[in-house]
Amino acid sequence: MIKYGIIGTGGIAKIHAEIINDIPNVCLFGAHDIVDDSLEKFCSEFNTTPFKDIHSMLEKVDIAVICSPNFCHVDHIVKSLDHNCDVLCEKPLTSNLSETNIIRHYNNLQNIKSINLNYRNLTVVKKIMELINNDKIGEIISIRMAFLKNSAYRRKTFTWRDDGSSKLSSGALGDLGVHLLDLATHITDSYVKVETIKTKMMTKVKKKMIV
Repeated sequence: MIKYGIIGTGGIAKIHAEIINDIPNVCLFGAHDIVDDSLEKFCSEFNTTPFKDIHSMLEKVDIAVICSPNFCHVDHIVKSLDHNCDVLCEKPLTSNLSETNIIRHYNNLQNIKSINLNYRNLTVVKKIMELINNDKIGEIISIRMAFLKNSAYRRKTFTWRDDGSSKLSSGALGDLGVHLLDLATHITDSYVKVETIKTKMMTKVKKKMIV
């Protein structure tokens, strides 16, 4: 029986928990969160063990699923690797270059099995790849993608995404844009020339409540 532990018990963690509970020969052994109410509610819903101490959970599980806020990822990755856990991390792995270097030079890098860029598994994307691999369509010259991201306007209260620590990886670009970049490189079997990228992030919200 493979034991999973989830770090962070927000919305995306629930999706992981549902999937884990549907896989044979694995179990959701426990979860960790620094917000007690969220942790207790999550563990009650998915019938798993709450761990207020992250190390107590990591020493007992085989795989750590990191669903914590983006600016916590590198810390939770390192802690998980220190306990010899395999790691499935929500994107992004890191928020800046210095964090990236921590991961890049980490001795147990091979334990990072997956970054959750799951648009590759969409049925339409698999069909596109099938057409490409079977030479059913010609060479791809240009790709145009777009999305609408207005959750910052819909949310009435501040969340971790509004925290100053999230400014390098939050917002529409960090949340959804990275999926489109990944799809473009995946479909074309190419890479992004970093020096050619131009980005701009701006969020305008008139008023929010602090909770």
